[in-house]
Amino acid sequence: MRRVLRAAAFTVLLLGTGGARAEGRGASTGGFEVAFRSGVLVPLGDATAVYVDPDGDVYGEELSGLFGVQFPLWLDLGYRFDQVFVGAYGQYAFGLAGRYLCWSPQSSCSTNAIRVGFELQWHPFDWPADQVQVDPWLGVGFGYEWASWRISGTDPRSNTFQGWDFLRLGFGVDFGIADKLALGPFVECSLGQFSKVDFAYAAGGCTYCVNPETGSYDIQRKALHFWLAFGLKLTWRP
Repeated sequence: MRRVLRAAAFTVLLLGTGGARAEGRGASTGGFEVAFRSGVLVPLGDATAVYVDPDGDVYGEELSGLFGVQFPLWLDLGYRFDQVFVGAYGQYAFGLAGRYLCWSPQSSCSTNAIRVGFELQWHPFDWPADQVQVDPWLGVGFGYEWASWRISGTDPRSNTFQGWDFLRLGFGVDFGIADKLALGPFVECSLGQFSKVDFAYAAGGCTYCVNPETGSYDIQRKALHFWLAFGLKLTWRP
């Protein structure tokens, strides 16, 4: 009889422990999620298509001719529905000028870019927020972009290209490093097209102009460009 009671007690204890684990493992993993990313952006493709104007002058601009490597400060903010993250992103990048800029030793150049948009991420592993171990993910999104270059010095001028990011595809792996905190590498590529340019330049080439010439125009012959991003992503799930 004692053996039967001991066996029954052991079974109840085992089932209770297993049930508690299952309850904890099956708890909802939904909640707000915030991520900060940084790394490197590499420009690929063309800012505008090559064309010939009525005077016979040939124009065409590679993206890497205007913008060099960029360094983004990137924020993802959204909600995690178990294995699916739905949110928005904002990004500010600064970096090097392309090889077409700063042809004069008396000039200095700077570049920056702003990107905003929406994204979805799929996480095949359904870890609770406080039990993240190895969490790979696939992401897709779209947004809008403003990319600017500025020349200062004897011939000051600036251009801001803007247009849609049609598609952003990303992949990464988050590794749990602390309670509700994960860190891991990511790679992402965005496909975009500039459609408009805002410009400003100093009439007559003056160095300090109070009222520079400004305006904007639509890009008639558009081209596709890419930004290849890779770096680290720090994720917090409160």
